Parts: sequence; structure tokens; C-alpha cells
Amino acid sequence: MMIPVGAPVEGEYFLNRVKEAEKVLNALKHDSVLLVAPRRYGKTSLMKKVMSEVENNGDIGIYLEVEYLDSPHEFIKLLVDEFISKISDKSVKTKLMIGISKMMGAIKGNIEEIGVLEFKLKLKENLSDNWAEKGNVILEKFIEEFDKNIYLFVDEIPDFIKNIQKCKGDEEALKFLKWLRSIRQKYTRIKFVFTGSISFDRIVEGLGESSSINDLRRIKIDGFTKKDAKELIKLHFSKNEFYNDSIAETILKCVGEPYIPYFISLMVNIIDEVVDNELNPNDVEILYNSEVLGPRGREYFKHYRERLKIYGEEYYPIAKEILENVAKWDEYPIDIAYGIFRERFGEDEDKFWSLIYELENDFYIKTVYKNGRKYLKFYSKLLKDWWCLYG
Repeated sequence: MMIPVGAPVEGEYFLNRVKEAEKVLNALKHDSVLLVAPRRYGKTSLMKKVMSEVENNGDIGIYLEVEYLDSPHEFIKLLVDEFISKISDKSVKTKLMIGISKMMGAIKGNIEEIGVLEFKLKLKENLSDNWAEKGNVILEKFIEEFDKNIYLFVDEIPDFIKNIQKCKGDEEALKFLKWLRSIRQKYTRIKFVFTGSISFDRIVEGLGESSSINDLRRIKIDGFTKKDAKELIKLHFSKNEFYNDSIAETILKCVGEPYIPYFISLMVNIIDEVVDNELNPNDVEILYNSEVLGPRGREYFKHYRERLKIYGEEYYPIAKEILENVAKWDEYPIDIAYGIFRERFGEDEDKFWSLIYELENDFYIKTVYKNGRKYLKFYSKLLKDWWCLYG
């Protein structure tokens, strides 16, 4: 039974994120939420679980994957498309499209004759200018037509903001962030759940607009508990006679804490591809070193290195060098890291600590304290092992 690698999981593979789901649902009673975690921690899976729960309660949940969008009007069009697709009653759908069209002047004539496809095409043309005002009109119509809470689940919001900056400029990105906040303040029945694999705070701070997201309730998503991690492995190997608890223990020893769902899924699937009928703990360690950390698994981790480029041309080389050095130590003295930084930038502790904070915030490293001295160490054992070989 293959575990999805990278794709969101549902059903039997969605293991015991009950506490996290309850925490998000409780927060949504009063606030919008930002789920904080690196890539591959299961943010999207958790988001879809929460969306399922709010829909089961009779409310409306809309999932918006925005990683590859690059303008606010695309966001609003996607929102309308997804909202309309949720409506099964044709008469209700038609009424909503007529209402939006009349309020925006998007389409003339009989909407029933035009149909959904042309409505969407005309809407796209109409949204290209004055998107904020038209977005407000659309949301007003949603509120007017549906006496329910509306939950918007926006996946990978930091990437979207960066895309707006790149394609439309900082001013447009700022306008969109302020518009989102105005929606959260104006409509109590609309709540957002945002996720991001890179630091949303850093991007917004770089725009000088931290106040636009300081109302969000931040909820950190951790790796699996050991119990849940072992349950996932057991589920995968449920039909294999060779499986026993020592197999799971060895897999988790190789992956290391925190028990990241993606890393576990990757490892057990690689084992499944290579192993036929027999497997023992020693085989697991051999496969970890030869396959997971070898050519077969190498490509799965390249994005962790490439992602450092978001730090900019000035900081990318020093961030990469610091991580290369941290990977070679169990605990790397932070004063030595500062020495490397100082060689490039001179005495500037503020810049140095800002960089360290960002590397921590992006879950590459963490700071530990021992005998009154600060050290850096990799957040993930598996990623540390990979960085030693390929970083």
C-alpha cells in the first residue's frame, strides 16, 4: 500500500492530526489563521481536513491554491470559479452569477443563455482593472446570498505575494495585503486559513507592512509523534510478512526527529521499490545510505538548497556556507558562524541575527544552549545527512 509522497493525504493516511485540527477550528471561531511549517509537513492535508470539518458543519469551505498566480485579479477570479463550482443547485448558481454580473456590469443580456463558461471568461476580462472594488462587490454578494460562514483556505500565500511583487511590483503586493486585511476586519462571517512554506513574516516585513498580517493567529505544525509515525509505517507495510516493530524503529532512527511525514513517506516508498520479500533492520540502514541519500533520493531534497535563493544574491552564498558548516557538526558554535559572516559583511550583528532568525524561521536550523554558549544544529537529521553530501 503506497503512501502518497508530497501530495496531500486524506482518509486512512491522515493520521491523528486531531489536536492540530481542533486548534485550528477553535481559532477560527474568532480569528483567521496562518499555519506555520516547512514544506512537506502536511499543512495542505491539515487544511483540507479542517475544510471538510467546516463543510460538515454546514458552512462553506473554498480551497485556493495560489502558488502559481501572479496578480490579485487572478486570485479573485479563482475565488469566484471555486465558489461557483461548489454550488450544485443550478438555480442558485444562476442567481449568484446574475447578481455578480449586474453588480459589476460584467455581462449584458441573459446569463442563462450565456452559460457558466462565458460568465467566467467575461469576468476575467472585467476584473483586470479596479480588482479591489470588484472583489468587495463579489464578497458582498456571497454574504448576501448565503447565510453561512465562509472559510477561504489559501495555500502557499508567500509565493503568491512574491509573484505579485515580481510581475506587478511592490505597490500592488502591498495593496493586496491591505485588501485581505480589510476583508478580515469588515466581514465577520469570512475567515481565512493561510499556509506558507517560506517565511510569510519575512516577505511582508520586507514590504514594510507587518501590520497587514498581525491579526492572524499563528499555529505551528510539528512533525508526527513517534506513535503516529510508527502507525504510518505499519499502515504502509500492512501486507508484508517481514514487517515488525524493529523495522519501524530503524526507519525512524534513520529519518530522525522531528518525524516529518514527507521524509517517512519517501523512505518507505523507496524501500518498497527496492525490496521484494525480505527486510531486516540492517537492510533498512543500508537502503537509507545507498538509496534515500543516493541518486534515487537526491532529487527530492534539491529544493531545500534552491529555496535559499529567496534570501537574495547578497545573502544566498553566506546562508549556504553557514549551513554547509553546521551540517558537519552535531552542534556548531554560533560565534564561529558569526566569524564567517563577519568576513563578508564586517561587524554587523543585527544583520547576522536577522539571517539566523530567517534560517530558523524556515526550519533549516535551530539554536540550542549548552553551558552558557549558543550553538546551531540542523532541524532535521535527514536533511543534515543530505546537506553533508550535496549541500
